[in-house]
Amino acid sequence: MPKFDPQLGQAMRTALEEVMKVVPSKYSTVATKACLAECILKAAAEGQTSYDGLIKAAADQIQTVLSMLT
Repeated sequence: MPKFDPQLGQAMRTALEEVMKVVPSKYSTVATKACLAECILKAAAEGQTSYDGLIKAAADQIQTVLSMLT
């Protein structure tokens, strides 16, 4: 697993919290959060380091994640 600097780690955590705000409350579960966190981790590992890019990486996958979990 790649190592991320503390600043990027904080951006990733904040991005995850922002994305979780748009997940419908009935789907706001630990499993959903874990899947979206994985999307953010993957994007960062592939070189996406901007806050907006991290949010987009997860937000673009919300519907896919929800369909997998329901």
